[in-house]
Amino acid sequence: MEMPTEYKLIPDIKPGDSSWTVKAIVSEKCSPTKARNSQLKYQHIWLMDPKQRHFWTRANVTLAEIDQPLWYLSCDNCNKSASETVNKTYSCRFCKHSYATPTPRARAIVQLQDSTGSIITSIIGKPAETFLKCSATELMKQSSEEHTKISSIVPTNTAHDNIVYIKAVNMEATINKTPYEIIFILEPHPKDDNHLPTNITQPSSSHEAYKDADKKQKQD
Repeated sequence: MEMPTEYKLIPDIKPGDSSWTVKAIVSEKCSPTKARNSQLKYQHIWLMDPKQRHFWTRANVTLAEIDQPLWYLSCDNCNKSASETVNKTYSCRFCKHSYATPTPRARAIVQLQDSTGSIITSIIGKPAETFLKCSATELMKQSSEEHTKISSIVPTNTAHDNIVYIKAVNMEATINKTPYEIIFILEPHPKDDNHLPTNITQPSSSHEAYKDADKKQKQD
């Protein structure tokens, strides 16, 4: 089932002013103490903040772990892993919601690659559905059928480079998970790579909820 491409506009982030290569993202991730507005050695790469955590880049996206499930059951309130099966309510141990409903959510491990290198990132929720061109509900349904190959359900790579918005997490918090997560994935603009597509919508409330949950988790 093909999902329509969803374009998002990230507040205060301009892709034309912050076009990072994969190599530069890794370099900045490992060296977060550079002076503000200092120029990196990579052409057209500028450090915008000494604690840079979000990056725009243009890269090819490839499914890295084909044999892994591309969905999981999550709490419909906080998106954390659910402890119950479909059609059963439960008390979520993460957000303490007493009547949480297990909801399928898309998730994949992908590789971003450009001419400078590659990194492994996770992609979850709506961005994952955009990349996989399939809803989480359909992924759950298809995975329950025998002899179903992943390649017959979803594309294993993008046909062309995509504009990707990445969040980098603290290295200390990346045990057993990737240090990067794709927050939005965009189709490249056909006329000018430095501008977003014209049919853009504001970030959904789910993204705001994600930020609030992330902030709360740090406080805990």
